[in-house]
Amino acid sequence: MTGHIPPSRIIISRAEDLEIPILSVDLDTLTTVEIVDRAFGQVRLHEPIKFQHICQMIEEHLDCDRLLSELGV
Repeated sequence: MTGHIPPSRIIISRAEDLEIPILSVDLDTLTTVEIVDRAFGQVRLHEPIKFQHICQMIEEHLDCDRLLSELGV
């Protein structure tokens, strides 16, 4: 959530039910997106070990089925 706006109790409750973390920042949405974009734009995957490590982390921590289900895909 951006803009230093606290989430409502309903959103917090729903996030807890779905075990989805809420990230809150003081910045506005556009600034936050620009910062995230710059961070990902600096990631270099030219080294095979980095790519392998990222694949391993995704495999261990990303529940693709749940993500797709939550997205309605």
